[in-house]
Amino acid sequence: MSRAFFTRSLLAAGTAAAVTAGVFVAPHAGAQESPTNAAAPVQDVAQEGLLKAGDVKSGTVSWPIKASFLRYLQSSAAGKITLSEGVSAKEEAGKATNFNFPIDPEKSHIDANGNGELALFGKIEFLGHEGLGKGRTWGMDVAYSNFKIKVEGKKGYIIADYKLKGALPDQEQHDESVSQAVLASFDLSRPLQPEGQENNTSTKVVLEQGGVDSLLNYKKGETLSSVTLAPLFAKEGDKPVKPNKAEGKVYDFTKKAGLNLKTLIGVGVALALLAVLGAVGAWFAGLIPGVPAPR
Repeated sequence: MSRAFFTRSLLAAGTAAAVTAGVFVAPHAGAQESPTNAAAPVQDVAQEGLLKAGDVKSGTVSWPIKASFLRYLQSSAAGKITLSEGVSAKEEAGKATNFNFPIDPEKSHIDANGNGELALFGKIEFLGHEGLGKGRTWGMDVAYSNFKIKVEGKKGYIIADYKLKGALPDQEQHDESVSQAVLASFDLSRPLQPEGQENNTSTKVVLEQGGVDSLLNYKKGETLSSVTLAPLFAKEGDKPVKPNKAEGKVYDFTKKAGLNLKTLIGVGVALALLAVLGAVGAWFAGLIPGVPAPR
């Protein structure tokens, strides 16, 4: 065996062993990685879905609409208030006196200047004067949903969808479904500040055309109850929280004394009875001309 053959055999065996062991060193020209083959940067999955500073994290908006309206509906109108889709009520003596709407963070945004929109959870249905509507339905039947608060600095608007049935006395029956009507406008003493917990109560709230058209018995510009905006703004890296939505509830005053078909029938019967009793009394007293009193 020649020395050259022996040398070539050793080199071949060494190369094969190196490849088998996985330690083969590629030529220098192939060692440099091309830009197209560069490894993709590793993303921090834990950061996905976290909130940025100033994002709306949670909170509520409180608005009783009009205190006298709620008192009337739960007394003279012998009405019913149905709450659903997350809204709750503050109560006094078993009656609803204010409404708390949870804020929907995913659909809300307020910029650094206090401009933006707060989307709210909640649906409210008001019923009153049972049997006095067309076909002996409710005389008042209006439901509000898809509430939004639009703010432009110190000016704000309360917006909602509504469905209306009913009519005032001597008026035609209404049957309307309106999207995103401006119910009321309000003023703030200062713009919202997207930092931490806000608590900003209006200085003035007035009825706008959407409120006039849906409530029927009020005039544009009439003063309403105050609205309180209490959004909680996130810090950098905060985790989203689940909105605190209330269970549905019904405030039913239909069995109370009030103006509805049942009470009108009752009043009519009572008046008729009084008329009969009065006539009988007059007969016995001999006060009916031409009709002698019984002996």
